[in-house]
Amino acid sequence: MNHFDDDAVVVLADGAEYSCRATLQSSTEQVTGRTFTDTARLSGLTSWGGTIDLGDDGAAWAVQEADAPQLRIGDHASGFIVTGGNIGTGVLRIKGSGARPSSR
Repeated sequence: MNHFDDDAVVVLADGAEYSCRATLQSSTEQVTGRTFTDTARLSGLTSWGGTIDLGDDGAAWAVQEADAPQLRIGDHASGFIVTGGNIGTGVLRIKGSGARPSSR
């Protein structure tokens, strides 16, 4: 499991940019695969998720309603879906697949 917690994050949503704080975790599923003579542990799907704190309800509403929001960390962006949260506080729970965006 990989953990990220930083303020230097931007959400891209329907042409607008929103600064936020992101607290994210990523993990790669481990599966057992069978070979001709043995079994082996293999890496499966990678997913990431956590919370973004947009600081206000207007930004949270816009991100929740966006068609294809993306989280940008540094020069890298990845799409995500909103899975819950509290629009009134500006905090949303999100989930993405594949590699988590990273500044490296």
